[in-house]
Amino acid sequence: MARLGVTPAGHKVWTEIEDDFCRLLYFDHFALRQILRHRTARAIQARCCELGFGRKYHRWGPLERQKLRKLYPEASREEICATFPDIPWENIQAAARYYGYRRKKKRYVITGIAANDPSFLLRSGVDNAGPG
Repeated sequence: MARLGVTPAGHKVWTEIEDDFCRLLYFDHFALRQILRHRTARAIQARCCELGFGRKYHRWGPLERQKLRKLYPEASREEICATFPDIPWENIQAAARYYGYRRKKKRYVITGIAANDPSFLLRSGVDNAGPG
């Protein structure tokens, strides 16, 4: 591949100069696209990630998924974040949505305010909460 300068798929091999551009301008993809016109935006993004500049993706293993499945419905946010310390809460929520885990609904608390509690009106014997 290096001798021919082309991968088996027919794409150009990344040169050291292109890698240097990625290291210098990884934060400005527009400028990189202007300099590396023969590379697609996705190729530039993938190369920057390969060089260590980019978002780190977390793969959820079966043991982590099992922990999340058991904790997510009832445990507090702090408890779940303590169990997965390197993963932000938003990413934990996204993984839970992806795998179909749901939080248990919070129990309804009666406030005593008629406008907030429609069931309060029924228990008090009022049929119509409106005027008239």
